Amino acid sequence: VALVMHAIVANTREFFEGEHGVPLHDDVADNQSLFGATVMIALQGRIDMPVAFSVQDDLADAVYGWMTEGFGALAGDVQEHRNSAVAELLNTVLGQSTVDLQHLDQQGIGLTPPVVLDGAETLPANTFVRCQRGFVTEYGRLNIMLIEPLES
Repeated sequence: VALVMHAIVANTREFFEGEHGVPLHDDVADNQSLFGATVMIALQGRIDMPVAFSVQDDLADAVYGWMTEGFGALAGDVQEHRNSAVAELLNTVLGQSTVDLQHLDQQGIGLTPPVVLDGAETLPANTFVRCQRGFVTEYGRLNIMLIEPLES
């Protein structure tokens, strides 16, 4: 679990700090809050663990802006576009993280399609947060959560 979180945090830092010059600061509140845009993707194979990214609306707006720069105005629901941008961010981070984690599963690490949770939703009832890291940026907060199923 620690290796998985380390890889995800490193690649999240690379996206925000390396590509966009936005520092990530540890969130001392250390809560497991879900914010406006929350996306889950599961790592498959031996790791077999869903990962959730939850970001505050202003941070989702910034990610959306970075991901759509040069495209012009997009028609449709802005909230849907913001959620899609956060989903693509998580997909990118996890895709890069699989390279860092490939030594854990020689068969390869797959990724499920992203699932967007509505702001009113919570994590699935049959799961718990195994590990969480929170960050604060100039645009808002980000929570990264590693999810596991509850034992029957």
